[in-house]
Amino acid sequence: MDNQWGRLGAIVVFGVGSAVVLFGVGLRGAAAGVLAGTPISMVNHFMMHSAMRALGDRPDDQAQYRLMQRVMLRLLLSAVILAVAAPLGLEVLLGVLTGVLAEVMVYFGDAAKAALGRKG
Repeated sequence: MDNQWGRLGAIVVFGVGSAVVLFGVGLRGAAAGVLAGTPISMVNHFMMHSAMRALGDRPDDQAQYRLMQRVMLRLLLSAVILAVAAPLGLEVLLGVLTGVLAEVMVYFGDAAKAALGRKG
């Protein structure tokens, strides 16, 4: 978790790239949803990164409690943005979901790099 800014940049690239592709194929609502969900993904990543750095090598009860608070806050933030997007239609909702999950796609990329023996 040492390359926070690189991962945030990768989240932005994935989100904007997805939005461009969706817009290009005529799914404007989904593209707007991705652009709305990507900042939430960035905030989620930043919250977890800072919590893990604060946890460090001392997994005491208080630090673990703060980590769990961040996890619950991430869940709440994602649920709220999805609930706000739901009345706007399925296309927008799926776009927002894609944007929120951009962080996960970056983690998949990290896992693929590790599997291939590259550092990242």
